[in-house]
Amino acid sequence: MLQRVSRPGRLLGIALVLLASACSSGSNGTPTSSATPALGADVLRKYVADLDKGDIAAANQLRCTKGRVPANLLDQWGSEVARVRTAAGGSLAVASVAGVSPVTLASLDGNAPAGQLSYTISTPSGPSTPIELAVISEGGALVLCGAMQTPAVPTQRVLAQAVIAGQPGTITTLATALPATVLAGYVEADERAVADLTGIPGATEGWTRVWNTPGLAGLRVSLFRTAGRSDSDTLAHRLLASPGLDSAATIDNLDNGFVGVSVVASAWTWVQPASIGLRVDRAVAVVGDVVVSVELGGVDVKDGHRLLQQVATALHWP
Repeated sequence: MLQRVSRPGRLLGIALVLLASACSSGSNGTPTSSATPALGADVLRKYVADLDKGDIAAANQLRCTKGRVPANLLDQWGSEVARVRTAAGGSLAVASVAGVSPVTLASLDGNAPAGQLSYTISTPSGPSTPIELAVISEGGALVLCGAMQTPAVPTQRVLAQAVIAGQPGTITTLATALPATVLAGYVEADERAVADLTGIPGATEGWTRVWNTPGLAGLRVSLFRTAGRSDSDTLAHRLLASPGLDSAATIDNLDNGFVGVSVVASAWTWVQPASIGLRVDRAVAVVGDVVVSVELGGVDVKDGHRLLQQVATALHWP
């Protein structure tokens, strides 16, 4: 069962705090064409139109209760929608929408959806990659209740089978193991022990450090010690799986044994497809009994994974 990663902000959250969201059965349904409009297509079109004109309150009411954005996060949500609109060429518009059969998403309320949609948005280079949405009936009305990036399922299948070759070296003390600088222009903003490890199964201790830039970019590197190499491998794979339905692509050929996944940064808007906008690039490596977890935010899909490669090159313990 796949789950979504927590909403990434400028200071990235410690990996593997798994939040409830739409889940997939692990297979993609097939978009179907019919003379009859797909169930919920009109709701989706209104949702996208409301977000395009900046009426985030109206759009929020078209999400199910479990998927509704809390009042204290509406401004952040609106800002992220605006960035997606810019990345899409200055407007948000549905390019295509179709029903999906069979339904493969479980809605956020835990019940089988009444329907599932696959839709694309218009961009200057043509239709985006698809986003799939669960549609349920709530209070007598159809609402949207969970989303999935189309590349997520095949991406997570590949990551589940990835071999994470351990780096040579030893990390004796987590608090002193990280270099002062990893990326030029990134300034340290926070450093601390990870006090609560309940959301990081298998970890016996943790340390995390954050670097930021004046813009939207941020880098977090976390070190998690486990009871042994086998536990480290298990935890590393769980960290790779934690982005779940927001996964956009695997990141290959990283230095020092890192294995990576690129995650749609504003997937919680349900209007950012994998093909445009900002990403969070994530990677893990194993050094003995320690898992090294990297989260790099503010990466534009157009720029590739150059910065993550620099991070992977810098993090080694000879």
